[in-house]
Amino acid sequence: MAQKIELKEFLELVKKEHAANALITIKTNKKINARGKTFKQTKFKLRSSKHKYTAIVDSANRAKQVKDILADKNIKEIK
Repeated sequence: MAQKIELKEFLELVKKEHAANALITIKTNKKINARGKTFKQTKFKLRSSKHKYTAIVDSANRAKQVKDILADKNIKEIK
């Protein structure tokens, strides 16, 4: 079962040595908020040898910044 964590913790885990060859999956979904407006929700999933972690970002700008930070990692993007 994936463990939901904050974005800051997620980025710290990505930098650690044991996650150096781990797979990072990025998935973007369209969601509808309580007011009926649509927005994009981006999930960043880190699969290491023992655990799976998930960080969820609702802002498209913030998601783009995180993608830029993770540019040199092993990333699989699902659309």
